[in-house]
This record gives sequence, C-alpha cells and structure tokens, in this order.
Amino acid sequence: MKLVLDSVPLIYLAKIRFFELTNRLDVQLYTSEEVKAEVLDGKSEETSYLQEQFKTEAIKTRKGKTLQGKGLHAGEATALGLAKELGATFVSDDRLALAYAKTQEIDAMHTTFLLLRAISKKALSKKDAVAALDKMVFLGWRCDTETYARIRRKIEEHE
Repeated sequence: MKLVLDSVPLIYLAKIRFFELTNRLDVQLYTSEEVKAEVLDGKSEETSYLQEQFKTEAIKTRKGKTLQGKGLHAGEATALGLAKELGATFVSDDRLALAYAKTQEIDAMHTTFLLLRAISKKALSKKDAVAALDKMVFLGWRCDTETYARIRRKIEEHE
C-alpha cells in the first residue's frame, strides 16, 4: 500500500518514533519535496530522526504535481498531487486537505490510520497504540475530545 504523508503526520509519527515499525506494515511511504523541506526546517529532535528516515529511504521523496485548491498550502497541494500521480492514499489531519482529496477522488486517511494498521499487522498491541496516541496528544497533536474518544474506541474494537 502506497501512502503519501503530509507534514503533520510526518512530524507526530517522528515524535513517537513510529517509522521503525513501518517495515512491518506492508506500506511504502512517500512525501513531496515541499513537505520534506517543511518538516526539515528546524533543529528539533524529530528533525534529525526524519533526516535519517529520508536518508535511508524509509520515506521516499518525490516531486509532486501541484493541485490547485482554495486554502491549500504548498506542501498539501504537492502531497495531494503526488498521491494522485502514484495512485496512493493521502495521509493528513488537515480537514480542508482531506475534503479536497475526496473531490479529486484521492483516497485519504488520518494519521491514526497508521496506528490501526500497526495493530492489524501485529506491529503494535492495542495498549501500545493507545500509549502512542496519548503521547502524540501530549506532544501537541490536536484533536477534540469527541475525536479522541472515537479514536480510542476504534483502537479498542480493532481486530
């Protein structure tokens, strides 16, 4: 399964060191050159972790065609274009970008899709997935309380 990640999934999955599991998830991870530049623009701990992921091609970088959509940032527009070109699923937490993906007939998922996939592929236990979700929230990943409760329920009910 090909996935194109936007900046927020890259940053928060890096914060919890999730990419070490991806070889067990049967996924190929991509992002656009613009998104890569966004996430590497800084000196944070996750920046060096992401640099290593790009260097080893755990996350592949490609130039994406820019899709024009009102309110889309350059990174989102190129990540969406890359997803369309690759026939991949777009992973983002931006509501506008996710809605735009639907109008372009691009499959789209939230970051937490990868936690559920990790449970399905036996790469994470449900307990560890909840801990990963909680750590993301603690580190600044945003979701309202209803969404958090819905994600927790999906994790607990996931097979």
